[in-house]
Amino acid sequence: MDAARWYALRESADNRARFDALPEYQTSPLFTDTERAALDYATELTRDKKVDADTFARLARFYSEREICDIVWLVASEHLNNMTNIGLNIGSDGLCELSTIPRTRQASHSTEASIG
Repeated sequence: MDAARWYALRESADNRARFDALPEYQTSPLFTDTERAALDYATELTRDKKVDADTFARLARFYSEREICDIVWLVASEHLNNMTNIGLNIGSDGLCELSTIPRTRQASHSTEASIG
């Protein structure tokens, strides 16, 4: 069970489609230009360990300095958590893999999680 996905889906069933559309966020109508700017920034920072000036400028059009600091902190914290898990040989929590589970199984997992 992926706790992060379960929690987000518990908050809103609409999140399921957005989670499933993340690989296509750049073209999906489920994401705003503001969200795309943040996702581009996070993706570039994670993948390249640096951010192009144009990517940062686009992010700054949508977010305040404080919000950008929060985004950087989230990306850096996730990177730290991932490196810690890799170092301890702890596998993924399955956020991506869960989208391949049939909906009926996902529903039963959500029910089990909310009961347990």
